[in-house]
Amino acid sequence: MKSHSTSVRLLFGALLLVAAQACSETSDPASEAPVDPKPGLYEIAISGAGLLKNVESNKAPKTYCLTEIQAASFPHMLAENYYKLSPLCTVQRGQREGNLIAGEISCAADPKMASGSNRFLYEGSVGEEKTTVNVRMKLDAEVKPGAGGAEVSDAQLKMAMKAMERMRFVIDAVRTGDCG
Repeated sequence: MKSHSTSVRLLFGALLLVAAQACSETSDPASEAPVDPKPGLYEIAISGAGLLKNVESNKAPKTYCLTEIQAASFPHMLAENYYKLSPLCTVQRGQREGNLIAGEISCAADPKMASGSNRFLYEGSVGEEKTTVNVRMKLDAEVKPGAGGAEVSDAQLKMAMKAMERMRFVIDAVRTGDCG
């Protein structure tokens, strides 16, 4: 009986070790064989920083019917459609590594308030059924003195801008089936 209980403990210990190793292994999208999202209907959700979630443009749907022609650019389109705030913004897509994508959207600052530009930096992982894009702001524009008006001091405005740079948000696109 003693050997049976020892065997069970050893087997249980081995199972725990295998489970712990499986949980600790995280996939690196850059080292995966590249795939494109499958054509079909995708549900798009944004989570993260409250302020940035509300910057959605009118052309950013909650669901999207992805065609085969759009599949390769779809991960970039997620960030670009939500955060390219003006037709004057520029987009720079990084070179894809495996299933890791990256890029930036650069928009000129309001000339009444600042000079220069501000950027949305993004990176994401591409999958056949789910694509996730993480976005953060980089406020590079030089704020003009008094830009906050009488209500907000220059120091408060700079502090608020630094807080905005720490915000992160996530765009998830999950395939829910075929387009109807």
